[in-house]
Amino acid sequence: MRVPVDERTGVATGPLERVTDSPASDRLRRISFDGKTMVFISSRTEADEVWIRDIPSGRERQVSHGGADDATISPDGTRIIFSRVEVGTRSLAVVNAEGGAPSPVCKDCGIPADWSSDCKHVLLGKGQPSRLTLYDISTAEQAELTAHPTWNLHQARLSPDAQWVAFHTTNSPNVRQVYATRAVAGRSTVPREWVAIVTDHGCHPSWSADGSLVYHFSFRDGAFCPWVQRIDPATKRPMGPPRAVLHLHSPRLRATTGAAATNDVQAGYFLLHRHGGHRNIWMLDDRRD
Repeated sequence: MRVPVDERTGVATGPLERVTDSPASDRLRRISFDGKTMVFISSRTEADEVWIRDIPSGRERQVSHGGADDATISPDGTRIIFSRVEVGTRSLAVVNAEGGAPSPVCKDCGIPADWSSDCKHVLLGKGQPSRLTLYDISTAEQAELTAHPTWNLHQARLSPDAQWVAFHTTNSPNVRQVYATRAVAGRSTVPREWVAIVTDHGCHPSWSADGSLVYHFSFRDGAFCPWVQRIDPATKRPMGPPRAVLHLHSPRLRATTGAAATNDVQAGYFLLHRHGGHRNIWMLDDRRD
């Protein structure tokens, strides 16, 4: 699904619309910065594989063959990095969005979470408890960004200027919180340096295009709905209370929860995939007349 959102407030300004329409499970991963190319994981060929969709034309194409469990697309929409598990080891490969065979990147180096805005680094989640690392595509060097001794760090996203990273923590089986920390290669930050953005319940953060808003999912109103938190541009500290992007209390429109919940915000749209008999991707639009 996708829905238009106001660029200043982050709140929905129009109705939900469907992006994919398949009887298979389509799981959103990321959208290019221009909002035109979407990468998602689909079970259309029985095994989970990476697919891309050109949103304006509706054309779709399978990218991986041999299984995939996660993927992310570069901001310019030219490359996709994805992971698969083979003989108990997770490997990463990169493929051109226009086609061609995937090229191996590394083995046992983590799960792809995001690309840097200059397309030179890939943010990875690695280990147990999971920590965040930054992988240099050209040199194959990997540097830890941050970690916690007992909490897992999940669904990390680099800010538009690649100077910060937002993520949610699994403090306990039922507690999720959103933090941000500096993203400096070669320097790992410690938990006391983190900035707390959502502390009641929040998960799966995404940045607005200008980095002034952090979108996330929360159960704070009794249902799993998307919310948005305004933050200080310099410190990333929250400013004022969070606001609901829209309410998804109807069983027909309920957002997928748990590890499968994903969202992205690009080109004026908030995208998520819903829970139900079929899991398809919808979209919200923030463009105004």
